[in-house]
Amino acid sequence: MASHGVADEAWRLPKERSAKVALVDALRAYYSGDVSRFNQDFGSSFADFDALLASATPLPPKTDGGQKALMSFVRLAADRYFATATQAIRAEDPNHLILGCRFAYDAPVPAVEAAGKTCDVVTVNIYPRVNLSTGAVLGLKEHLDEMALRTGRPLFVTEWGFPGLDAVDTKGLPLPCTQGAGMRVDTQAQRAECFRAMQTALFDHPNVIGSSFFMYADEPALGLSKSFPENSNYGLVSETDRPYVPLVHAATEVNPTVAAIHTNPPTFETKAKDWLKPYPMDAAGVSIRIDGTRYSVETRQLRLTKDASSGLAFDHISLRTDRGWTDLGTYGPVIWVQVQGQNVWEGPSRVEAVETTGPRDLRLTLSGALARTTLELRFFADAPYFLARVVSVQSTAPGPVSLRGTYQYPLWRADEAATVQPYKPGVPNYWLPIGAWMSPHGDFALGALAQRDDPVFTITFWRDTSLHADFLRTLNIDLAPTHTWHANPDEPWAAIFLTKIDKSGKPDLTGVLAAP
Repeated sequence: MASHGVADEAWRLPKERSAKVALVDALRAYYSGDVSRFNQDFGSSFADFDALLASATPLPPKTDGGQKALMSFVRLAADRYFATATQAIRAEDPNHLILGCRFAYDAPVPAVEAAGKTCDVVTVNIYPRVNLSTGAVLGLKEHLDEMALRTGRPLFVTEWGFPGLDAVDTKGLPLPCTQGAGMRVDTQAQRAECFRAMQTALFDHPNVIGSSFFMYADEPALGLSKSFPENSNYGLVSETDRPYVPLVHAATEVNPTVAAIHTNPPTFETKAKDWLKPYPMDAAGVSIRIDGTRYSVETRQLRLTKDASSGLAFDHISLRTDRGWTDLGTYGPVIWVQVQGQNVWEGPSRVEAVETTGPRDLRLTLSGALARTTLELRFFADAPYFLARVVSVQSTAPGPVSLRGTYQYPLWRADEAATVQPYKPGVPNYWLPIGAWMSPHGDFALGALAQRDDPVFTITFWRDTSLHADFLRTLNIDLAPTHTWHANPDEPWAAIFLTKIDKSGKPDLTGVLAAP
């Protein structure tokens, strides 16, 4: 809630506009007419506040004082807006219920507090993410708690939804779902799961008195208009009035129970379910060979070899294909530390030790100048993926460091690195955190995804002059020299997958993801 957009917009106006005059007057009052204090907070050199009237380029505040100065105008504008609108409505209808302005999720603190002064109910649109492995609605309770605290009023959530990518338009073609808010899911069954989770979580909150799902019918594939191009599957029904049966069933099941949920909140099951397709746990079909610090793993789907003196966990990761073994790339961890305030991303320089911890499990110790990393790996006979997790990081730096996180780093092989492209789902806010490299020939993909949704993981595959396979596990732990961070026993795994590209141009995840 740190935006000061209203102040910026007023700053851009010509000097004769009333909002511009009001902004300068508010800043003059905040600084008691002392323009030198303003200049110090904004890094400017105005001779006086009248000179500020002629400036049409907003300056970002350099200090907390400057931020507070702009917020003083935001508070003035918000108080005026809500008081004026409420007074005008109640002059004609004294008993009118004032529901506010439908905040678009967030707003500056002064605006939220101003709404609480005059509105009977504060309205807000919220499009959160749902963790489909646990059913948790991420960040919803915390955001509603803050809104309730700031306003002191009941809350009405006036927009929310989760577009599904299996919806079709009037011609039977996939609805694009490229414009508009909301987490995109693959199926209507997933939409129904999200509906149940969201509606239950809303009425579980003591301050929520209403919920309005967005919306009754889908938006058209070409968008609502040229100026408003939303083209997403928001509807309970399609454009042709065909009900989305799983979603409608979810609504008819949950909606009659919201009063009971509100007065007697349910007990939630929090055990996470894995997204990965399960494979037998036995070692049949998994071959592990170790020769000093050189080793190999072979399954019926994958061949992984360590045959060079690098610090990579595997110098080659290959997929069995119709043409035999196809080498797709390399894999290793990267450690992110801060040393004397400077960020350093270090890949290990050598494999220090390797051992089997079970018939299909490897434990590697990899060393670098700043850290000694222990990595656990797990393999399955028929899976097109292997599992990896960092279970400890010991500082080998001469002084204290901040361990910011660890990365899983699958990279496409060097001879095609200049032409390989990162996979993008094609829609915003996709439900599955996933990253992948797509072969320049359009045949294979190399990627990573989490075992289950967890807020400590972020996955972004991207490129500039090189490839960045940023599968980050956030830590933020201070380590003294020789001290070690140890993961919890239930530390989630990353799945590093190798697969073909399907007919739609996406990684074929049928052997990777569990059935929905």
